Amino acid sequence: MSDLKESGMGIASLVLSILSGLGSFALVVTAGVLAETQPEMMEDEGPVIMLIGFGIMATGALALVSLILGIISLTQKDRRKICGILGTIFSVLVGLGIGGLMVIGVMMG
Repeated sequence: MSDLKESGMGIASLVLSILSGLGSFALVVTAGVLAETQPEMMEDEGPVIMLIGFGIMATGALALVSLILGIISLTQKDRRKICGILGTIFSVLVGLGIGGLMVIGVMMG
């Protein structure tokens, strides 16, 4: 087994990508539950929908930071790459998921 240390940026990338994915998922589930149980709270310009939208944008920004850290960690020499690779992949998946939700939202009007 090699004695290389794991990249700190890779670990940070992995942790941030997981947090952004879980946060996005939790916000989407919250929006769905609120839409079903309390539709009056889900007005187009209401504070609840704005907070959920802001939260999703914040998790997208967190995924972008995670992606940048993951890419930087992959360029480090004498470090393991697995956390950087996983963080980069998870960040891209979160970004694609958020982008897909935005496309669906625009298509639905």
